[in-house]
Amino acid sequence: MQVIRRIGEVAAAGLTAVVLVVGGAAPARAVTPQQAKVAIEVAAKAYELYSRYVNGAMTLDEATGKIIDAIEAAQTAIMAHVDAIAAANVRACARSAVIDVADVGSMSPDTLQSFARDATDCVTLAEGLIHAAVDKTVINQLAFTANAVGPIALFARTHAGLTTPALRSTLAALNTTVVTKLTPPCDATPLWGDSSGGFVEVALRCVAFNGQQGHDSVIRRLTAGQPLPRFDYTYATTVAMKNTAYEQAKVVLAALGTVWVAVCCVWPAP
Repeated sequence: MQVIRRIGEVAAAGLTAVVLVVGGAAPARAVTPQQAKVAIEVAAKAYELYSRYVNGAMTLDEATGKIIDAIEAAQTAIMAHVDAIAAANVRACARSAVIDVADVGSMSPDTLQSFARDATDCVTLAEGLIHAAVDKTVINQLAFTANAVGPIALFARTHAGLTTPALRSTLAALNTTVVTKLTPPCDATPLWGDSSGGFVEVALRCVAFNGQQGHDSVIRRLTAGQPLPRFDYTYATTVAMKNTAYEQAKVVLAALGTVWVAVCCVWPAP
């Protein structure tokens, strides 16, 4: 089978930004695609650093220092996502975790344990809201925030002598839910006018919750009037979900050692 791949298109790149409003409050400042990109990169680095510590490639102090540096360097992008959240309790606990993590080294044992538990509570609170949420823009911002606080909670719990397996499982479940809920709808359109010898080019398209689109195409032998076969939308999905929590969740799951099987991206569904 011959496959033709077009350059992925982002039809609405500027639509990554999401604004959430609480009651009659003024809308939060929009999150830019660049801020989303930075948030994805810092989350990937933070979880990678934790994995390197767990695998013995770095000391706890070395890994902690690097994650604090990464968070401080990306604080504007991280806070942009935090401030876009409508849930005041998650917004408050996330801001506190991002601000206070720089002081982990100077905290007393009791303060450190309290900080670690508070950061953990923030992650579990965000997870609960993500599971309950239907609005994909809400899920997107909650996920970005949860993945900013997640590595902070992991490092804080480790420093405080608390266990981490349950938190890692929570983060894996949270990000799996994000991938599932944010998976975009996709469609296939045969271009019958371009057919030759029974082979037809099929245009594949996926549309993200924010209107961003990803495109791909394949060549298949088709018969007019017959049901379309299943198509692989992985590439179109990846392009459509650029700079969203979907992309971040896939990166985090890889860093946590959780394999996400992309059964989401084959259409029609089996």
